[in-house]
Amino acid sequence: MRSSCFAVVPLTVTAATGGAARLAAQSGGSLAQRIERVMNRPEFKHAEWGVEFYSLDTNKPVYAHNPDASAGKEAPAYVPKGRTARRVQMGNLGSLMKLLTKYYGRKHLWITEYGYQTKPPDAQFGVSWALQAKYLTQAFAIARRNPRIGMMLWFLVRDEPDLSGWQSVLITTAGRKKPAYSAFLKVPRSCGLAYRSTRNTGNCRPP
Repeated sequence: MRSSCFAVVPLTVTAATGGAARLAAQSGGSLAQRIERVMNRPEFKHAEWGVEFYSLDTNKPVYAHNPDASAGKEAPAYVPKGRTARRVQMGNLGSLMKLLTKYYGRKHLWITEYGYQTKPPDAQFGVSWALQAKYLTQAFAIARRNPRIGMMLWFLVRDEPDLSGWQSVLITTAGRKKPAYSAFLKVPRSCGLAYRSTRNTGNCRPP
């Protein structure tokens, strides 16, 4: 039986797909050097890093190293292989769950940022609108089959106008609904405190 606490929520604030690996130190070179010294330590030689630091004063990134996935077009069921085999994606969540159990017991997991950028508007990292909808359905199905995943958030609700931002969203900047919008509404979900069931259909809506 699937856990009754599973929640499906579109995230409305600005990690999930697309973006070439990059290294940027926009201010404070000494900060970058200190971070890189840690990442280059021998015990981390097999690690694959992805970090991003923001200034609390400006809310802008001051350092980033692989903040996004190196490839954002794989299907949700794809299992990383070769040099990326250590990467955690939807297709190999079981590996993460084993480590989670080993070190912390049978804790539950929340997937807080997940999405596929679309083309248009992002010609470099996006997938087609139809493929985004297909992948959304597949991803939530994978998450729902795992009784230890209690919540999954789609990233975001509306595309950001700047192409350097995120276009992994359900609604375009002009307000047009992508096919993923309808796919999202069809995702089975359990009702938490913020939702109530629509009769006996298993679907939820705001009270």
